[in-house]
Amino acid sequence: MKDGRVLAVRLAMLRELEARVKDAQAELKLRFLEELEPGDSKAAALDDDTKLGKVSLVSGQVRPVVTDGRALLEWVRQHRPDEIVPTVRDSFLAALKDSAKKHGAAVIESTGEVVPGIEVREGSPYVSFRAQPGAGEVIAQRWQELLGDALKALPGGGS
Repeated sequence: MKDGRVLAVRLAMLRELEARVKDAQAELKLRFLEELEPGDSKAAALDDDTKLGKVSLVSGQVRPVVTDGRALLEWVRQHRPDEIVPTVRDSFLAALKDSAKKHGAAVIESTGEVVPGIEVREGSPYVSFRAQPGAGEVIAQRWQELLGDALKALPGGGS
């Protein structure tokens, strides 16, 4: 039973540490959103020039979105009733979305007709970190240098 209590304390402490790390990471990401433009990168390298990877501001993903399902359904009902099951068939909707991504609007290529109810929207930029091969081990070693046996000092950390 004592082992269970020790493990519970360690889990509680690590959970709090995790929450604080997530908060710190969120704050850093906000700072990068303010500092970088989409497509920009900053190298992550230690003072001895050991490369850890890079942080980038990745442009938001461009994707078509059905904005007016009723208008789309009405158009399909009039022009392609064979594509209607109780809703627009997934395969046809996927083709319309592909067309919207390609042309900026859902277009029937054979006629040039623009299909209403689908728009192309750009998602929000987001921060990305891509580690160099082996960076995990380097980072773990630096944490060990900084913290020494502090992680092992947590209750239950010896095993």
